[in-house]
Amino acid sequence: LGYGTGGEFYYKTAIKSVHKTIIEVIQDHAENGSDIVFLIDKTGSMQNDIDSVRINLNAIIDQIEKFENIKLAAAAYGDKNVDGIDWWSTTDITSDYQEIRDYINNLKVSNGGDYPESVYDGIAQVILNTNWRTDSKKLILVIGDAPSLEDSLSEHSRQSILDLCA
Repeated sequence: LGYGTGGEFYYKTAIKSVHKTIIEVIQDHAENGSDIVFLIDKTGSMQNDIDSVRINLNAIIDQIEKFENIKLAAAAYGDKNVDGIDWWSTTDITSDYQEIRDYINNLKVSNGGDYPESVYDGIAQVILNTNWRTDSKKLILVIGDAPSLEDSLSEHSRQSILDLCA
């Protein structure tokens, strides 16, 4: 999806490098007036990665604070077929960075079931339901460790997400 939307794809296997990669993405792609959403896989397999994001959140927010007028949101997805109504949660987009810190610090992992997760459905939720500013550069940083559910297990396909991004 990263390449298909004109963005990028990063693959990191070391938990300690996740926050450095997020900072790199922000430095390379954010600009004053951007809206950024951190979309996090909250399934059990992500426990260590979520902990890394929590631990390094101050460094990430510190980089964002170097810009002017950046708003943030955070959202988390699981597997909507296994987790039911708890598959999804989000914040509003805000300039209150403490609200985003609190959300991430209080994020609870869900079961998630099998290996694929509701990545496409989570991205669609962000695109369609975030109160983006009309004049902002919009960035969605997906932080996860599993591919998306496909076909009848997902409301959205790879192509529908590419179309929404366009």
